[in-house]
Amino acid sequence: MFLGLIFAVCFYFSRVHRKYILTLCIESACEVVIILYEWKNLGGFDSSLISLILVLFIIKPLLVNFRYHLYVSGFYALVLFAIFYLDIYYQHLLVIPYQPSDVDRLQVIVNFGIIGLVIFFFKREYEKRLEEKGAIQSQLENALVKEKELNQIKTEFIQMVSHQFRTPLTSIYSSTELLDLSLQNEGLATEKNKLKIDRIYDAVNLLTGMLEKLLAFEKVDSEAIRVRKINSNCILLVKDCVDKFNFKNESKINVSVSYINSPKPVSVDPTLFKEVIHQLLENAIKFSENDAKINIDLGFTDTYFKLKISDKGIGIPETDIEHIFDPFFRSQNAKNIKGNGIGLVFAKKFVSLHDGIISVESKEGIGTVFKLSFPY
Repeated sequence: MFLGLIFAVCFYFSRVHRKYILTLCIESACEVVIILYEWKNLGGFDSSLISLILVLFIIKPLLVNFRYHLYVSGFYALVLFAIFYLDIYYQHLLVIPYQPSDVDRLQVIVNFGIIGLVIFFFKREYEKRLEEKGAIQSQLENALVKEKELNQIKTEFIQMVSHQFRTPLTSIYSSTELLDLSLQNEGLATEKNKLKIDRIYDAVNLLTGMLEKLLAFEKVDSEAIRVRKINSNCILLVKDCVDKFNFKNESKINVSVSYINSPKPVSVDPTLFKEVIHQLLENAIKFSENDAKINIDLGFTDTYFKLKISDKGIGIPETDIEHIFDPFFRSQNAKNIKGNGIGLVFAKKFVSLHDGIISVESKEGIGTVFKLSFPY
């Protein structure tokens, strides 16, 4: 029963928790108990006990990794020393000796042979798992190297494409300006011609903006953005963003800013913070109807600066909410509205660079609320 309990404990720690060294320690402690028990009942240090210890001393190093051979040798040397010491100074503890039969001796050897087999299988499985772990680690390292190479290729490609597109776009823009001046000088600047010129300007500006966002996305993806935090007045930063939108706002959307509690300076990068507000405000205006109202609420708590942007726009379908921060994702009900699906990626990344939190609540057809929290 005692050996069965040992096997159960060793199996539990080895197979369930993968504690192979702990298993060896438990097994060694049980060996000490059994050897001492046999020493007492055999009436001292006799040949059967010596045979038992020698068998264990020969088998045990074969079962464990070579790194533990010194431990095994020291363990059995200590056991022998302890037995000799007990045999000399503690004879009075011995019970009346009995003469063990060959069957008893064989049973002891068989029991420890079984223990040895169990440890052997534990060791083999442990080494197998080490090999598997090494193979997986090697695969991960190779995959990481390939990913870095692909990222480098992607970065170079984006930079090359951006450069190649910028040159003709600049030429188109400059040529359009010259054409516009020429039409005006020749008295041909009719409404129809002006409309066509404006379309060229809009197309060039749209492509230029897409290229800039693509380059910015590459920087975000490669984590090449540097954060320069300073204590800032976030109320002024938010109002500055709102004023810029109001200046070029053709849809007459009303944007209001309010705050509660006493204002406190917040440690943010002003440029990145304004970019976050710009992206969220741009989305709120883009997905709202004319003459709609957008509320920006600021709050100063003891630990966080909180910001909430609410709109009454088209909202986000429930199935799309979990994906809106994924690169290039467009919501189902926003396919017909201009966009590239990376603005919210910027916002989330910039907020995380400030150790902040961004979340969204939305219902389709009712509106959307973005909530941001920044530590001071």
